[in-house]
Amino acid sequence: MKIMQIVVLFLSLFVMLGGLSLPIWWNAAQPIIFSIPEYLDGVVRDMTGLIDLVLKSF
Repeated sequence: MKIMQIVVLFLSLFVMLGGLSLPIWWNAAQPIIFSIPEYLDGVVRDMTGLIDLVLKSF
């Protein structure tokens, strides 16, 4: 086999395995991915509260 054929075969197997494992990965990662905006909102809200507290103390 030529090196190019081996590379194409490896890449196609990689894509096929990635496509098969995507539903399993998505089920595990979906709650984490969708909770990121709420987490960032909480961080921003806490930081603004902290900044307001620091500014009021001066």
